[in-house]
Amino acid sequence: MARCSARACARCGTGSIAPRARETACTCGAKAAPARSWRRAASTPRGRVDCASIPPNLAERLLFGARKGAYSGATADVDGYLQSAHEGTLFLDEIAELDASVQAKLLRVLESKQVLALGATRPRAVDVALCSATHRDLRTMAATGGFREDLFFRIGRPAVALPPLRERLEDIAWLVQSALARLDAPRPHVSLVEACLTRSWPGNVRELISAIGGAASEAARRSARRVDASHLDPESGHDLGHVARRPAPVPATDAAAVSEALRVAGGNVTGAARALGWHRTQLRRWISKHSVRLKP
Repeated sequence: MARCSARACARCGTGSIAPRARETACTCGAKAAPARSWRRAASTPRGRVDCASIPPNLAERLLFGARKGAYSGATADVDGYLQSAHEGTLFLDEIAELDASVQAKLLRVLESKQVLALGATRPRAVDVALCSATHRDLRTMAATGGFREDLFFRIGRPAVALPPLRERLEDIAWLVQSALARLDAPRPHVSLVEACLTRSWPGNVRELISAIGGAASEAARRSARRVDASHLDPESGHDLGHVARRPAPVPATDAAAVSEALRVAGGNVTGAARALGWHRTQLRRWISKHSVRLKP
């Protein structure tokens, strides 16, 4: 249903919002997927604007454009992001950071399909499919006056929620492989993926990609043929303020500790691994390496 609604919005030139979890802060392709899916023709323009990085005193000029002489130093007519995205798609990242006055003017553009640039006397028609994203709860902001209600109702549907990385662990293996491929680094060892799966990644994809880059650099420094868990920063992927501790591996000669953990867990590898502070795959590999027989 959301996909059909998005296509309808694109045809009408209305907007859509892609809310993200508070911790999610990625700029990867998943976030911009709605924008890509609406207008696929190669000839149509696409633009992305990071609203959080635009100074408030420049937002209106950058979004809506300005005519010659509109302000000191304006020596020529300049199109804004909206005019540049005519007959295309404009993606506004962190739309909640826009000033209230800019929100009001953006609403008028969506309602009238016309842009009045700074210093202009006549509006210019635009046909723009708007896609936006934010880590904030826009509905709550609108209810408390932090975001214009009328603009929220204009862009708030359809919505595409992007959960934090810890809730989509199936993406981690692919993200690790693609990050290393972009860096032209060695292939990942399975232990690297396992280590990434056991961490919460509060910084989401941005933090994961940064950590993999650091692991690749460490692997290159050691002239390693694969990037493995030992190359990963022990503090990466944990909450800020948390001192990450690698679980102390059970010594290879201390099979009694593993056997005891398995006995207490009733032979359940997952339960025993949790008690030992290991990932279950690590424990299975240890069991296989030391030929430990599991009791039925």
